[in-house]
Amino acid sequence: MKTLNFSIKAKTVESYLYGGYLFLFMADGRILYIPYRTVVYALCNRHPRFEKLLKLSFLHNEYYNSKAAHLLFGIEEVKKSLEYLWQRATKEESFELDFSDIEADCQTMGKWTELPLDVCMYGMKMFVADRSGMMASRLNPDFTQTRIPINPSRFDKCFGSKIISVSARGGMVVLSADQNGLFYGDALGMDKLRIKDKDNVSGRSVRTGWSNLDLINYDSANSFSYLQNATKNADLSSSNTRFRFDVREQKVITKIGEAIVKSGDMLGSSTNIGTDDIRYCFNSQHNSFFILKDGSIVNINIMSGDESRGVRYSTKAFHFQPSAGWSKQKPLKSVVVPQGCVVEYYDKVVLYQKGAAYLLEDAPSFNIRSYLGSRNYRNMVSVIKEDAVTFHSVDVFATFKSQQLFV
Repeated sequence: MKTLNFSIKAKTVESYLYGGYLFLFMADGRILYIPYRTVVYALCNRHPRFEKLLKLSFLHNEYYNSKAAHLLFGIEEVKKSLEYLWQRATKEESFELDFSDIEADCQTMGKWTELPLDVCMYGMKMFVADRSGMMASRLNPDFTQTRIPINPSRFDKCFGSKIISVSARGGMVVLSADQNGLFYGDALGMDKLRIKDKDNVSGRSVRTGWSNLDLINYDSANSFSYLQNATKNADLSSSNTRFRFDVREQKVITKIGEAIVKSGDMLGSSTNIGTDDIRYCFNSQHNSFFILKDGSIVNINIMSGDESRGVRYSTKAFHFQPSAGWSKQKPLKSVVVPQGCVVEYYDKVVLYQKGAAYLLEDAPSFNIRSYLGSRNYRNMVSVIKEDAVTFHSVDVFATFKSQQLFV
């Protein structure tokens, strides 16, 4: 089924959804933010015929994952009606907003001078990576107000060398600095964040992926190490307000890379995958995905095991052979969505879900992003293009299939 999507026609280089706000990095250097609800309401005003569907799919996206929705869609007539409405909306209308429709409601939180290479939002902070290092801004939300307004602080420099990827979980923010290695710091501390050169746990890092509270560090497109992190129980009593923005975490990380397992040891003899066969690999919390040179995609469960066996891959694997010719192109970036993944190629963006490949975008893009760490936007993908940012609500009905192809 085709995704339901809408576009904001604007010159942007990056965007992010977090805590009920849409953050836009404009091509002219401005970093703007606007209540995401305001954007969706403006969209509904332009397309009143599908107002309820648009609000459900983009504003209350989390409902599709609820127990109530599972029961509701268990009624075949209800599910068929919503599927019919979804299909009609995707065929009959092109959902768009001009930036002028929302510009008056945008506020400025700063300017970028170096082109952002990555953005991460966590712990009520924004982290921006670029060629000169990494900056951070506190959002300073006012929890006494119903809509929780924010008052972002000025950006503060945290690290002084080129950063190409940044992510955060379990109280830690991790920075990929390519040949300079993998760095980390406290993402939740109240003091100004300072990451030092000595806080380096890898010889090279081009990106990372979280496996629960462990970390997979990729030193190339097809090579990685599994970092087992030390953790402790989180003090939830002193940080309840944070979880109005972030998903609640029961544990926090105390040490990055307490034990390290190389990709060759992970693959071992339990899989039929050789390192020379891999074109690109990435992971979700519980699975690793391997795009092989023949175009196939292999999905394998990550098994944490006991102390004697250690972390390893399951002997069972799901092999997915796309029929489209683009599957043999070199991936540029990938993100994970419920029961699937999205891969960016040089001239298109493709969703792999339910054993099939779906073309999301048929033009080059600057970046793609998903929001699995969010309560509200788990089924959404945003795509940054030269003249627009597009938000896709993926086929939510896959949530209620008994067979899960990806986890």
